Parts: sequence; C-alpha cells; structure tokens
Amino acid sequence: MVLQTVEQRAATCTSDSALVRVGYSGGAGVKSILWSNGATTKRTYADQGETLTVTVTDAAGCSMSSSITASTLDNTAVPLNWTLTKGGPTIFNGSFTAPSLPAGATLIGYRMAYRLRGTQTWTNTPLSQNTTISVDFTGSGLPGGNYEFVAFTRYRLNGVATNSIFTCRIAKGYNGVGNKSEGSGQGWAEDSKVLVYPNPTEALLHVQAPLSSELVLMDIQGKSIVRHTSRAVETPLDLSYFAQGVYMLHVQTPSGSFFSQRVVKR
Repeated sequence: MVLQTVEQRAATCTSDSALVRVGYSGGAGVKSILWSNGATTKRTYADQGETLTVTVTDAAGCSMSSSITASTLDNTAVPLNWTLTKGGPTIFNGSFTAPSLPAGATLIGYRMAYRLRGTQTWTNTPLSQNTTISVDFTGSGLPGGNYEFVAFTRYRLNGVATNSIFTCRIAKGYNGVGNKSEGSGQGWAEDSKVLVYPNPTEALLHVQAPLSSELVLMDIQGKSIVRHTSRAVETPLDLSYFAQGVYMLHVQTPSGSFFSQRVVKR
C-alpha cells in the first residue's frame, strides 16, 4: 500500500481546528482506518499543531502508518473573546478582551474590519485604544447582504508596526436600507429552525442550517473542539472519534441568529 496524509482544510482563525485526510492505494481488499484520536474515517479534525498518526490495514492484515501535524496560525496579539452584536438596524458593535503583546511591544491600537461576504476587500475602522468598537452603516450606501466582521491588533515591535492576524469571522445581515435583515440570502428563512439529528448519535451528526453558518461543538468543560463553516444546507460532523458523553453545539447563522443544542454521543 501507499499512504498519503494531507491537510484538507487548514485552520483560519485562532480557535479553529484543521481537517486532515488520509488517502491510500494498493493493498488487498477492503481497508480499515484507525487514527490516533480514535477516528475510523478518512477525514478527521485536528487541533492546531496537533500530530495525528493513522494506520491503514488491508484485508490481508498488512498495515501501514503515516503521521501529519496540523498547521498552526500565529496567534500573537490576536484580540480574545471576540463578539459582535447589533445596536440597531445599521449599528454593529464589536467587543473583545485585550490580548498580551510580545515583550517590548507597544500598542498602536485596535481595529474592526468588515466586508460583504464573498468579496475580497476589507474596510477598516479607525484605530482605537478601546476594546469595544462600533460601526454605523447609516448613509453608507453599502448593499444589503451578509457582512463578515473581524478584529485585529496593531502594535509596534523593534520600531516596526505590525498587524496581528484576524479573529474568527462573525457574520451579520444588513438589507441595505436600515431595516432588519429577514433572511440569509441563501433561500432559507431565518426563523426556520436549525435541525440537528440523530441525537443521540454514535457517529455522524447532521446539522441542517443556512449556508455559511458557523458551527461550534464544545465539550463539557466549554472547550471548542470543532469549528466549521457550513458549505451546504446539511453538514455532517463525524463524532465517532469523540468520547461518549454530552457536548454542546452552537450554530450562528449568517444574519446573526444563534442556536444551541445539547448533543449526546453514545
């Protein structure tokens, strides 16, 4: 057999996990897969910097192993506990906890950045020394849609001004005229209930939610163990490699609606 392990989707923000995959060719008959985290599927999640080993065994009992280490983002000076709320139809309030800076660094300020989802250009707010930043779309002429918001730190180290990487993105809806955004723009009414099934589950958990919803699975200690942005109306999450017990799934839709569901892994 020939094995190949790849990072299929890297982490994109500080609390994100990476999706890794094993591929194989050759060998006899049906293959069995076992990752060091207990997963038995081709794909599994890994924490940033975590090294996983996968062993593939063919029908003749021959086994091969390979390891992969998930990439790690530079989390230096990234704002902590990033949240976003709407203070009205056109007002977006971001807040966070001040991060630690590298030794010898001085703070220049914080910024919130936003963009219409699916576009490339971010608009930055002015520098602020505060850990709460607001932006008002009144009179902006911005088109309606789902907007992504992030925060970042600007600091000076050894005479050089540097930006931290962005926080995880939070999406909120805006309809372009100041009224409440009524939908996600994906053919899904925001008052439609998010569906999570089967629950309890022994392996796959299916989450039905609007496209581009943020899915976060947390363990009983409140640690984020899976973070995923939905790319289809139904998203499967493989829980087969997690221990039996109770977890909490949080779903935030593109327009800002929030849903939580207790999940039982058998």
